[in-house]
Amino acid sequence: MSDPRGQGLIEALARGELGLTLRFPEAWSVRESDAGHAAVDDVEGGVGWWVGIFPDVHLEPSERELPGLLAAAHHHARFMFEWMHARDEGNDQPPRTADPEWSPLVSFERDVLQGSEVVWAVHRMRYRPGHELMMGHLLVPRPWGLFDARVITVDRTTGLRESLTVEKLVASGMLELGPGIRIPQSTFDDPALDDVFAHHCLSRARTALRWLKEESGLVLDPVELPRVPEEVTVPPLGCALRLPPRFFPLPRAPGCFRRTSFCGTDGLEHLFVQQEARARMEHGLSHYAAESTRASHQSQGVTDIELHVEEHLLRSGVAGVVVVVDGQGHQGALRNAVCWWLDETKQPWSLALISTQAIARETLVAELVASARSWRRVG
Repeated sequence: MSDPRGQGLIEALARGELGLTLRFPEAWSVRESDAGHAAVDDVEGGVGWWVGIFPDVHLEPSERELPGLLAAAHHHARFMFEWMHARDEGNDQPPRTADPEWSPLVSFERDVLQGSEVVWAVHRMRYRPGHELMMGHLLVPRPWGLFDARVITVDRTTGLRESLTVEKLVASGMLELGPGIRIPQSTFDDPALDDVFAHHCLSRARTALRWLKEESGLVLDPVELPRVPEEVTVPPLGCALRLPPRFFPLPRAPGCFRRTSFCGTDGLEHLFVQQEARARMEHGLSHYAAESTRASHQSQGVTDIELHVEEHLLRSGVAGVVVVVDGQGHQGALRNAVCWWLDETKQPWSLALISTQAIARETLVAELVASARSWRRVG
């Protein structure tokens, strides 16, 4: 295996230093490699591989967490698809996601592999005439964080799988075309068609993931994995609270938490709890919360800011103010929600959920308010 830029992560995987062992075939070429990621090309198979490690990005793909993970994966896959579509030059057609019943997420499956809970996922990044792009993942939680093995396949000749499948269904009498007839995407994505359309990008992606599972020699060490906590205590702030679903603490940042859904880089969300500096509130908490939230986002370069402010009763005698921010950040369209309240000494606190417009406003607010209601003093 030729690698002009070194073999940091590839060598670590081959030696089993990260709690798993994986070796790529010698015939494949390494395009990039450092201690944190590597890009490998299987030219003959028409597959690009990207593997990466994400310290302190934790995932619990248990039966308990699976429904929430699946919902989040659908939301974030749709968001990524629309983000890619908006960057296609000369593409004035609406994205396929304009149809609310269509999803770019092809599959999302929990699995127990060698005694370890893992996730297999396949989703579309692009889907238009002349350009179809698939991405597949194997997510392996480890005590230190998350291992993400991705496969990327591209087709420039598109539509053949769909058109021939329709012809076959019509000829067999299983489908009658006519006005208003909708053929679900799952008909074309059926794994049973992969052998017939072996060179299609979806077939190649699933073949690559199957190689990873069955033929690569992948070994997962038996390890004890962190679990989503019921409640967390933040000693420097003297408080405890229940987190929104699937959040894990960041060990070197008290009061900071993170979650992911189906990826090590996309779909990441953060939560921050902090005690704010004492402030004069001549115009009340709602005005203070809105202006403070706007100022903090402007200082971070967020543009096109829109605020939505609403009040919620957190506890008996304690009213909270939630400010939802829509805007354009460095990584695209963001949607953050910040809950503000005053403690017994009239000092302001804030709990901020940092997300994207993949997640509905109502969902963010509900998760944030539930967490703020659980806040309590300790110590």
